[in-house]
Parts: sequence; structure tokens; C-alpha cells
Amino acid sequence: MIEVRYFQNKYYMIEANPRLWGPSQLVVDSRAGLFEMMLLDLGFDLQLVRDEINMSARYFWLGGFMDAIAHQSIDFYGISPEQFLFSMNEFIGNEVYLRNDTVEIAICQKKI
Repeated sequence: MIEVRYFQNKYYMIEANPRLWGPSQLVVDSRAGLFEMMLLDLGFDLQLVRDEINMSARYFWLGGFMDAIAHQSIDFYGISPEQFLFSMNEFIGNEVYLRNDTVEIAICQKKI
């Protein structure tokens, strides 16, 4: 997982982690083909159908957002905090635990 920021006409990588987690869903939903390309690089013989990239794909994790608010550590890029809050409904509709394939995880979590 990497995080980049755009500043003064230049991209900067600010974080790189050797793990896959939630934002991987954004890669899948956007049809960017990252995982398929990784498999091809590893020598797998895949017959790929190239889809058009879905630029409107969104990823949102309310738990992470609320945790960040609690620690006052939210950075907004390309949008003001007020604009984000005004458009929050667009993000809530993409909450990772409200998806058809994950909602049961959120509802049925057990403490271990």
C-alpha cells in the first residue's frame, strides 16, 4: 500500500507499506488491474479483459475516519473540511463495511 500526495505540480510518496488491506478494495472497484499486473509479473499466464478504469470509484472507512477525528489527525487535500462534510453522503455510500460482501462482518463481529 502506498500513499502519495500532490504538491506544487509534483507527486510525493509519503508512505509505503508491504501489506494489502482496505484500500485494495479501491484498486478492485476502480478496475485499475494492479493485482492482475502483479500476477503477470510473477509469471502467471492470464488472459485479461481490459476494462475502462472507473475514475468515480471511492473507498471510505468510517471507523478510520472517526479514529482520525478523535486524534485530530485528518489532512484534507484538494477539498476543504467543509466541502468534505457537505459531500459526506457520497463517501458513506462507499463505506467498506456497508458493502454487500462485508456488511455481515460489521454486524456480526465477535470479540476474541
